[in-house]
Amino acid sequence: MKRKNFIFLSTIISILIISILVYRSMNTVNVVNIPINTLDKIFSENIKAELNKREDLRAIFIDAIDYTQEIIVCEEKGNKIYIHAWLNCSGHSSDDPTLTKAKYPAIITLEKDKNDYIFDKLELSTLDEGSESMKIFPSRIKNNYIKNKIM
Repeated sequence: MKRKNFIFLSTIISILIISILVYRSMNTVNVVNIPINTLDKIFSENIKAELNKREDLRAIFIDAIDYTQEIIVCEEKGNKIYIHAWLNCSGHSSDDPTLTKAKYPAIITLEKDKNDYIFDKLELSTLDEGSESMKIFPSRIKNNYIKNKIM
């Protein structure tokens, strides 16, 4: 009987330890530093064009969309780089002749090819600032870099 209890207890402890290790690995962010000139090139060549192609933003902004970016963190997973950022968009809307501004959370995906980075896609939450819009960010990014700060 004692042997069965020992085996049962050992199994439970093993499961707990493995669960903790898996949880920690899921919440670990592999931060990568991309040279600023590379980031500037990627943003200038791709992001503005991507923003201006989006129908959901075209419904808000009637002319060309301008933006600035606030990079939260660049994360590497295999040969993919995920840039988690806020895009501060501005342009004119049909409702208001003055400049309209909005802040959107975004994930820019790049593919790493040796020492080169190639733009893959832009994911953008068009919900304006707040906790609902932040659902685009994985929990490990929210927990490690944003925490209780709602932009």
